[in-house]
Amino acid sequence: MAQSDIPVPDHVQWWLAHEGCGALVWDGETGAVLGANTRVQHWLAGADRRWTPGEESVRDVFGLAFGTTPADLAAWLGAQAPREQRVSRPGRADVRVVLLTWRLTEPRPLWATLVLDLDVVQPRSRPGEATAAHMELLYQRSPLMYFTVGVDGRIIGVNRTGLEQLGYARDELVGRPVADVFHPEDRDAARRQVALGFREPETTHAWELRKCRRDGAVLWVEEWARAVPGPDGTAELLVVCQDITARRAAEQALRDSEARLLQAQKQEALGRLAGGIAHDFSNLLTVVLGHCDAVRQMLPRESPVLDEVQGIREAAQQATNLSRQLLTFSRRQVVQPEPLQLDDVVARMTPLFRRLLGARIALDVVWAPGLPRVLADPGQIEQVLTNLVVNARDAITDAGTVRIVSSLVSASTCADDTGIAAQPGRTYLCVSIRDDGAGMTEEVQRRAFEPFFTTKADDRGTGLGLPTVLAIVTQAGGGMAIVSAPGEGCDVRVYLPTIPVTASQVPVLPDPRTLPGGNETILLVEDREAVRRVAQRFLVRRGYRVLEAENAEQALEVAATHSHEIDLLLSDVILGGMDGYALAVTLTNRLPGLRVVLMSGYPSEMLTRAAGVGPVFPFVNKPIDFPTLAQLLRDQLERSQP
Repeated sequence: MAQSDIPVPDHVQWWLAHEGCGALVWDGETGAVLGANTRVQHWLAGADRRWTPGEESVRDVFGLAFGTTPADLAAWLGAQAPREQRVSRPGRADVRVVLLTWRLTEPRPLWATLVLDLDVVQPRSRPGEATAAHMELLYQRSPLMYFTVGVDGRIIGVNRTGLEQLGYARDELVGRPVADVFHPEDRDAARRQVALGFREPETTHAWELRKCRRDGAVLWVEEWARAVPGPDGTAELLVVCQDITARRAAEQALRDSEARLLQAQKQEALGRLAGGIAHDFSNLLTVVLGHCDAVRQMLPRESPVLDEVQGIREAAQQATNLSRQLLTFSRRQVVQPEPLQLDDVVARMTPLFRRLLGARIALDVVWAPGLPRVLADPGQIEQVLTNLVVNARDAITDAGTVRIVSSLVSASTCADDTGIAAQPGRTYLCVSIRDDGAGMTEEVQRRAFEPFFTTKADDRGTGLGLPTVLAIVTQAGGGMAIVSAPGEGCDVRVYLPTIPVTASQVPVLPDPRTLPGGNETILLVEDREAVRRVAQRFLVRRGYRVLEAENAEQALEVAATHSHEIDLLLSDVILGGMDGYALAVTLTNRLPGLRVVLMSGYPSEMLTRAAGVGPVFPFVNKPIDFPTLAQLLRDQLERSQP
């Protein structure tokens, strides 16, 4: 035996030491033959060729020994089931060979090929005994599973590999219906395939089904079957099986990865669309809110029209929350926690929940009175509640009820239920969303918060709802728990830490007549004319002198002309050409002491733009709350020089 310095599995070593057939091991990447037995050496000696391990390619060996062409060789080495072939050796008569190639379980791509010369194992002068011995050897030592099945569907024979891979003893399989070793869901298909093999004896049939090991483990197998005559002339089905469990798992993992990538791409596209809509929507709402505040300032305090204006303003504020939800979906929203009375949030969203649930599902809200507030982002809490209500709806197949229940619990109760490190001595508000739907298995509960895991149909679920909800709740300092069982519905509990109630938490709408103002000069940069106009009027009413520009380039020209007059730059971030952040950096470098306030529908993009290496300027979100803007301007203008 000739062999290079490589680790070769024991069963391959056995073949390399065997004299009954040719055996060689070769590198799948380079084609170099790394080991061969003496029969291969004998074939090469007949071709006047000496061979050294690693210096001959598998193509050279087969070409010299059998005169194969590259096309023949590709067919031979691609045969992972026994393949009979007639070949012509140089200077000798044609011979018949049986070839079998399989991949070795090594870190590198190594392959083994066996070549059985039928004219040696079946010499015409010695029929019978040698053939049986060698074919039995091939049958038992093959890396593939072999089964022989009778016309009654029962197993007649199985090789050692089949017994080892399925974990059975021979007497546990022989005589047993072959369908018994298949997965229960695949047994009917196995019976049909066996019957088809006997009906069409001239055809080699192939299929992929699942087999079950004795210990219950499931194997995916690829099988080839063909009818052959038995010892007594009765037809038998020879079935060759290859374990493809790892291959199927890899293929499924690839499909899952592709599906997740496609879903992520869809989410990204929807996020970009939502972000763009939210940006334009915010500009329109800025105009509406600005005109509302202007009208409120112009009307006398006793005017009945003030109530109508206030109704418009409240509707615009609700639309502002919708804009923030769109920004959250597009992941362009900066989290802005504030004290929240959750019962107010639930009450405001109850009409939406009823529409989402439809006529067949009832909504029952049980809110304990006098509960303290929590510190959270309003838009994100609305997203949490909406996601959980929709999940509860989808779990109910027919009629049912979704219940939203609140309670106040201790830190230890929260920690026991969620596993989080709750703050000792602090109380937690628990919001429970219960449904009387199908419920969850333990496996589904364990995986419920995994990204992209979903039990819904492809067109109804992305697997991102609960992970997003958990991320929001965790960021707010809380935790979540799921209690469910098949057929018993589901209870999803959200825990949020409470904050003390103080008088300062009661929101008071500022009177526009008392908003702060000044006589400084402000450079206003905004590319939307309607937004620029309403902002300019608001600033003028506050007493400021306003210089306007619709883009950064105009702003630089105005600043060059009025460089000693400008006290503050008020600019949108998203502008055509140079953006507002770059403009602010440029002007503060040119005009030391210049104050800056930026306006942004994408505040997270503005912060990312700074990236921790540039200045971070104060900003107001769009749609602009003008009382907030008025106070921020005074704070910046009255701020002492650094």
